[in-house]
Amino acid sequence: MQRLIMPLMPSDRGFSGIYTYIARISRSLIGTAPEGWEVRFPVLRSDKRLYPELPSEVLLEVEDRYAAAPANTAWHLAVLPRALGRYRASALLLPAGNRRVSPLSNVPTVLVVHDLNDLEATGHHDRLRGIYGRQLLGRAFTRANRVVAVSSRTADQIARLGVPGKQIRVVRNGVDHERFTAPPEDVVRETLAPLRLQPGYLLYVSRIEHPAKGHRNLLDAYASLRRRRPDAPPLVLAGKDWQGAEVVHRRAEAPDVREHVRFTGYVSEERMPALYAGALALVFPSLAEGFGLPLLEAMAAGCPVLCSDRPPMNEIMGDAGYCFEPEYPEDIADGIERILGDEELRQTLIARGKKRALRFTWEASAESLWRQIQGG
Repeated sequence: MQRLIMPLMPSDRGFSGIYTYIARISRSLIGTAPEGWEVRFPVLRSDKRLYPELPSEVLLEVEDRYAAAPANTAWHLAVLPRALGRYRASALLLPAGNRRVSPLSNVPTVLVVHDLNDLEATGHHDRLRGIYGRQLLGRAFTRANRVVAVSSRTADQIARLGVPGKQIRVVRNGVDHERFTAPPEDVVRETLAPLRLQPGYLLYVSRIEHPAKGHRNLLDAYASLRRRRPDAPPLVLAGKDWQGAEVVHRRAEAPDVREHVRFTGYVSEERMPALYAGALALVFPSLAEGFGLPLLEAMAAGCPVLCSDRPPMNEIMGDAGYCFEPEYPEDIADGIERILGDEELRQTLIARGKKRALRFTWEASAESLWRQIQGG
């Protein structure tokens, strides 16, 4: 019996898209394992509660002294390579290779890379990001048997680090179609009540971050929309505060929008289908994404999507969404106004979105990963 080892790290305590990826793909890897293969998952002792769907016998406990990011990075770099023999590993899958790598692994290794946006960002950390990219990630990617990108945009970023094209594959994310189905209207209202929301709002699901996520442009667009349509629905910003969140909150306190913008903070996955179902549209003005899971989740839940006309967002949407230029607030406002004023278009996008989302499943993602693990 051959054994795949996949660390369930970094978990981000369950608050990120990478956690969602790890939780969903780990379950699907078990369900799609080829004959003669099994999977084991090293996991921090305190993180075991985050993975209730995984059988206890597949979890390999790791001490919590490796929980903090620097210690966890060190565990991947120095401890994991030595532990692979003890784990009886035949192959290693690192599910967040842009943040945790193990270049000294002595078994066939596949890295999943979600994005390299930090390496392209501007600011005072540029030199450190460059060293990190060239000296650590670049070497680790080159040594890996396969480097899997979740989108074509991420694949291009990987190639710019000098990784040969023959080592790079694109395996797109999926969506949990059983979970992200629009609940009945009474369930939607009941679920939204603790958030102090009523159905009929504009929604953006993303960590509250500036400038990469485009919140300030969206708030400027919303101010423009309210000047045109004083009856415009509320704008709901769902997500945990992150770097630069104070800039977003400060703009949301301006007189032209403050009475009509709601911050929910982090929303649990159990409530997300109702949050999407209660929205008139998801407006996604992000400037930089590796994939954009909320786009798939919204489409699957029957919520029409407006998003940035940039990869990978437009790559995911195809003709199932309305695309705008995210750095031009008036273009965002034009798109929202069109959706609000054209119910036929809104319903068309809902239908197209549901059909488009069916192309993306975690089972298909896992099957593609298995092909890379087996050298396909």
